[in-house]
Amino acid sequence: MLTSAAQNVAPSDGRRADDRQPVDRPSTFRDQHGAPQNVTVEDLSRLGCKIAGEFAVQPNSQVTIGLPGVGVAQARVVRIVPGAIGVEFLHPLSPTDLDTAFRQSPVHALQAQIMVANAGDVHVHEDRWPGAARIGVIAGGSVLLWGAIIATVRGLF
Repeated sequence: MLTSAAQNVAPSDGRRADDRQPVDRPSTFRDQHGAPQNVTVEDLSRLGCKIAGEFAVQPNSQVTIGLPGVGVAQARVVRIVPGAIGVEFLHPLSPTDLDTAFRQSPVHALQAQIMVANAGDVHVHEDRWPGAARIGVIAGGSVLLWGAIIATVRGLF
């Protein structure tokens, strides 16, 4: 049975309520507006994680973080420090999920399909057929076009 993360409070001597495991793996973070952002999960526990990156969030904001091998975890921001945030999962991870996280299905970083060239020109990367296929299409089209032209000329005379 899942319990609320709020029920698992840290001991009064300042220790964490649950041990964190170092992870240092890429992931995808989404803020309360759903905007995706590449981040690094630095450490992970059943109750939450530390995420490195630049964030525009407030304490208690609802966010999501991708946990490869587990799925998307809903969380709330509990700590903000320069270059990182700490989040508490709304539903703690099971021991199995904690063992599985970041061991399967790696997250692929978001990648822009735009390459910037000199003088500020922007070129969109497009998938193209191989050179031999493009030449074949051009040559075949030319043969058909010349065939149509010859048939038309013969029909006129």
